[in-house]
Order: sequence, then structure tokens, then C-alpha cells
Amino acid sequence: MAKKHNKGRSQRKTPLKSAAVQPSPQKGIWRVLQILSPTGLFWATVSLIAALISSYFLLRPQIEVEPDIAIDPKQPMTTPFRITNRGVLPIYNVHKECGITKLNTGENGQPQVNLFKFSFRDTTDPYIPRLDEGESTSVLIRDGHFPFIVPGKPFECGDIDVVVEYTTAIIGFRKKQSFRFETRRDVNNEVRWYHKASSE
Repeated sequence: MAKKHNKGRSQRKTPLKSAAVQPSPQKGIWRVLQILSPTGLFWATVSLIAALISSYFLLRPQIEVEPDIAIDPKQPMTTPFRITNRGVLPIYNVHKECGITKLNTGENGQPQVNLFKFSFRDTTDPYIPRLDEGESTSVLIRDGHFPFIVPGKPFECGDIDVVVEYTTAIIGFRKKQSFRFETRRDVNNEVRWYHKASSE
């Protein structure tokens, strides 16, 4: 009976010995050495640079400018241009400006009124303190912005730049972006504003 009892005790001790086995501490040291090796440092640097680039493209300001519906469909100059913050972060101290490259009455066979090379700042809102993600404002060309107006000859054709100047959120840089538009006639012979490259 004593032999059977001793045999049972020896069987119960076996799993305790296996549980007491610990991993070698050299594995942790080996991982540190791998990171400190030239190859490890290279890949750590590459990962850091990739993370910084990704963060930049995620957090950088993204401004969108699009022509809205004209207040008077017969006069394209009454079209507001909607400025929208498409970025993740807000922008601050937003100024809106419009540069006129060319405006004319666009009447075929009749003397035209042409204006060239002048600009104006939207004085209705001197600046917007903050424009959050997804929020919009607009800039509108008004008759008061023109040096002169000829009655009965509204401006129908144009080439303009909508300029948005603002302060970024993180570093506080002052940034200015320009968006160029020109008028074209659509299939219904209506004059509308379309995007145009700055180099055109």
C-alpha cells in the first residue's frame, strides 16, 4: 500500500516541474539587439517617416472652391463661389479675395465692355475667425466691385481667381490658395463657371 501511495505522489509532482520552467531572458535582450542593429534602425526610421507622411496627408488643410447656383441665371457674375473646409482640422482667420483676369459683356456683333487685371477683397466679411471641418462660406462678385458699370450690358464672360488665405491649425502657418475659373456655354447655351488650370 505504501508503494502505491508514493507512486501517486510522484505522479502529482510532475506537472509542477514543467510549470516552473521559464523562458530564457536572452530572448528579450536579443530583441533589443535586433532593434539597435543597422537593419533594425533602418526599418524603424522608415516606419517613422511613413507615419509622419501619413499624418501630414491626413491632417493637412484641404480647401474646396466650387461655383454655386447663380442668383440671377441671366447674369453669371451673380454666381457665389462656395468655399468649403474639407480637412480634418479647422482653419482660422480666413480671408476671401477675387482676382479678375478678364471680364466682358460677351455680346456678339456689338461693342463690348472689357475689364482686365484687377482684384478685390470681400468686404462683407473681412475675415472669418474659424472654419471647421465641413463648414462653408462664399464669395460673390458684386456690381460695387467693378470700376464702372454700363447699364444694359451685364458682364457675361469672365476669367477669375478665387483666393483663400487662412492660418493652419497645428503649426499656425499663413497659407494662400488660388482657384481659377472661366465661363463657358453649356449644351443649353447657358453661361456657367468651370475650373481652369492656373497655367492655362
